[in-house]
Amino acid sequence: MLTTNKKLNAILLATYISYISLLALIAYTFITNDTHSWKLWVFQSLPLLLVFSGLINMRFRAHSYLCFIILIYFVAYVVEVWAPLYETTDWIGLVLTIVIFNGAMMSSRGLQRVQS
Repeated sequence: MLTTNKKLNAILLATYISYISLLALIAYTFITNDTHSWKLWVFQSLPLLLVFSGLINMRFRAHSYLCFIILIYFVAYVVEVWAPLYETTDWIGLVLTIVIFNGAMMSSRGLQRVQS
């Protein structure tokens, strides 16, 4: 599949699925909410898309940078979840950011070992 290590493949797959799901969640909230503008959608999506080519090429540094980028989304979703008017999409986003962070952290370390 991706590498010869089955455990690393499972981690990479979970990271990629969660990454795409988070982008889809951001697009879904943009489509369903009338008050969002396209500028906000670009502002929310652009940081995630900066590391996209590195993730596709399985570069460990892209996974490391994704860990730093996803922390911004994690903090935003934690604030939204604890707000009085939270939505289900906030909880889904929080879970996705946790999965992405852990997966990117573990896959970065695994890819470092494979590439060196």
